[in-house]
Amino acid sequence: MDLDFIKKFIFTFGIISSVFDFITFFILLFVFQASPVSLHTAWFVEAVISATLAMLIVRTPRPFVKSKPNQKLFYSIALVDALVVYLPFSPLKDMLGFVEPAPSLLLGIVLIVLAYVLLLELVKQKFYKHNSLQRHFFFLKKFY
Repeated sequence: MDLDFIKKFIFTFGIISSVFDFITFFILLFVFQASPVSLHTAWFVEAVISATLAMLIVRTPRPFVKSKPNQKLFYSIALVDALVVYLPFSPLKDMLGFVEPAPSLLLGIVLIVLAYVLLLELVKQKFYKHNSLQRHFFFLKKFY
């Protein structure tokens, strides 16, 4: 494996993740004026869903819509994301320190996650255009 490729990959997608973390905090604090408990709840939901969807996007150099994930991966991510959305409405919410998020806050989370995954897909396409996967991982060539 080429460590230079791995460094570029981690740096590129790590920066995007960090920028969206700051954007999320800004929106939650200054647009929604979320209380600490609402911030905790919204951050948990947004962070887990963003991370699971990012896995689906960056797992392959092919466009997300043209690359079907393994069914077990897809269904496990769907289950985790459904559970994460349910928890703030569940009987466990008090124990976890969550509150039921307002519909407008849920919409905000959806829009943030959507913007994040769209940017990831766009950057991924440019990244692989300039950093050929076959050049770095020649053994994967037969799979693409």
